[in-house]
Amino acid sequence: MKRKAEPDDEPSPNHSSQDSIKRRAIETKNTWAKFRDGLFDQSTLDGHQKAYSESQPYKHGVISNLVASDLLRSVRTEIQENLSFTPKETDIYRIHQSGDLTNLDGLDDSSLKLLPSLLTLRDALYSSTFRDRTIVGAED
Repeated sequence: MKRKAEPDDEPSPNHSSQDSIKRRAIETKNTWAKFRDGLFDQSTLDGHQKAYSESQPYKHGVISNLVASDLLRSVRTEIQENLSFTPKETDIYRIHQSGDLTNLDGLDDSSLKLLPSLLTLRDALYSSTFRDRTIVGAED
C-alpha cells in the first residue's frame, strides 16, 4: 500500500542534493544501455513481433536476456549484501521474504546509496523510453 503524502511531507527548501536520488530519472540516451545489446534493432523487433503473432494457444511474447547481464549481476550483489530476508513458512511453501521493494523512493538516503544498481534497473524498466517502445507488437 502506498503512503499518502501528508502536508508535512513537502520537500524542505533546504533539501540536500542527495534528495535528488529519490526522484532521479535516466536520460533517454542512457536507457538503452541498460538493456541487452541489439534488443531494439529492427531485425530483433521483427523477430519478437513475428513470434508474438504466431504464439499459441494464446498470444504471448518471450524476451530472453532483456536486461544487460552486468547490470543484473550488480543488482544481485547489492541484494545479497544489503538486504535482509525473513524466513516464512506455511504448510505448502517456504520462502525468504525481503522488505518492500516496490516503493524504493520511500527509503532513506543511506539505504538508497546501497542500492544504486537496483534503482537503475527500476528506472530503466519504468522509463517512458522503454515503456513506450513496442517490442512484441502487443496492443494495450
